[in-house]
Amino acid sequence: MTVRFSLLLIHIFCSFSSVYAAVYYVSPDGNDNFPGTISSPWKTISRSSTTLQPGDILYIREGTYQEEIFPPCSGTFNAPITYKNYPGETPVITNVTTAINLSNCLWIIIDGLRVEDVERWVSLTNNSTHNIVKNCYFNHASAWQGILLSSYSYYNQILNNTLIQNPSEPGEEGIGIKDDSKYNLIEGNTIQGCSQAGISLRPMADYNIIRNNTLFDNSCLLYTSP
Repeated sequence: MTVRFSLLLIHIFCSFSSVYAAVYYVSPDGNDNFPGTISSPWKTISRSSTTLQPGDILYIREGTYQEEIFPPCSGTFNAPITYKNYPGETPVITNVTTAINLSNCLWIIIDGLRVEDVERWVSLTNNSTHNIVKNCYFNHASAWQGILLSSYSYYNQILNNTLIQNPSEPGEEGIGIKDDSKYNLIEGNTIQGCSQAGISLRPMADYNIIRNNTLFDNSCLLYTSP
């Protein structure tokens, strides 16, 4: 009897999340006073911070955005929050400090965005867990690590992205993992032009999986330290 009751609660919870998930849109030609529909999109990504809930999707339309993605809340196992390019379009985030800030976020999906000329592409720090960054194009980050995973960030996935640094600028790595960040998956990425390591594993970066990546024109392909 107890088992059946528990399963019923799980089913109700999942159904509730699915029914109330919503799709929103943002475009440089929009207006933050609009409802965020495809015909009346918001203008800024930050406008979504007052609205997005677990299961929701934000489609980012073609154009340039000088603002970071910093989710206001986390998704869940059955209902992640997704930030995605509108099909066939290439939104660009540029001229910010951290383009995609997933610090202390859980169950966020970033899919199909272009990020260029920022300080850091992606920050997965301070207990960031179960986030996915995939199918993105990253070009030139001035921070030591373009994508940083640190401070107890577990079970994140960096999948099928292109990362291009400037080899003439010192101290640049593509992806860096450190400070007790474990069980992350780095797979299918192309990493080019880092003046330091394409991928670095620094102290307390154990049990991470790095496979099937393409690295070239980097000073060092993979750096590990005890």
